[in-house]
Amino acid sequence: MNDPEADALHHEVVAFTYFALTLLQVFGRPGFEERRRQGRSKGAEGELERLAEGRRELAVSTYSAQLLLDRFRVAWDLPLLTPSSP
Repeated sequence: MNDPEADALHHEVVAFTYFALTLLQVFGRPGFEERRRQGRSKGAEGELERLAEGRRELAVSTYSAQLLLDRFRVAWDLPLLTPSSP
């Protein structure tokens, strides 16, 4: 059964979880300052402001938020995660 509301909710939960995981991987491990320097060295995509933009974008579009988070994760050498479809 294909339920568009359930699919949208699922995608929203996945996007927020992806954001939360990114936060944990950025701030929850030792060596933050070194990782921050490395991220910033890769340009604007590695700035912490991009992570904040990704959070704000979650309120507008989970699809575009995931793109912002992906770009930030690449700059920080974090693996990209491909959520499964509902």
